[in-house]
Amino acid sequence: MKNNENGAILITVAVLTLVMMILVVSVISLNVSQIKTNRHQAQRIKAEQIAKQIFWQNYSSLSLTGSPLNPLTGIINIPINGGPSTEAYEYTITPTPGAGPGGTDVYAVDVQYPGQ
Repeated sequence: MKNNENGAILITVAVLTLVMMILVVSVISLNVSQIKTNRHQAQRIKAEQIAKQIFWQNYSSLSLTGSPLNPLTGIINIPINGGPSTEAYEYTITPTPGAGPGGTDVYAVDVQYPGQ
């Protein structure tokens, strides 16, 4: 081969290597992004279920005793993958007397999940 052909092959290999590296980094970045998105979605589902639980506990307390839950704030620890470690979900119940239809009371439940 001539000297200028060796240079062309070297440049071609370098460009192909660079393109392959960019593709690999893109795929890895996409996978990490999907993992974070899935974790966030799972935490939102847990938070929604906690909000429903707190709402129905408050509704039951109002029905049986005539008064809402006390305290109106708290923390629920949810096990991670069934193991001994937990994630803390903080909740707040905000009562708004007479704000609902026909003057009924409104109870909003706000749940803050880890990493939010």
